[in-house]
Amino acid sequence: NMCAICLNQMTDDTRTVVEECYHSFCRECIATWCDRQASGDKAAAADAAPGCPLCREQLHTRTHAACSPGAVRVE
Repeated sequence: NMCAICLNQMTDDTRTVVEECYHSFCRECIATWCDRQASGDKAAAADAAPGCPLCREQLHTRTHAACSPGAVRVE
């Protein structure tokens, strides 16, 4: 499997799956993506949670994806 963010091959140790849409990414990549989304235009997205980089499905949490229960899971 290839991470859609960094385009590197993922291993079982680095792969994370977004539970809302089941897209998979490197754990570090999706965490960085969510951090950047959360720190973006806060006025325009005050109540918006970060979304999946591929399909924009809204994640259920506004906190760091790799550390938040239910936001992502490691397979």
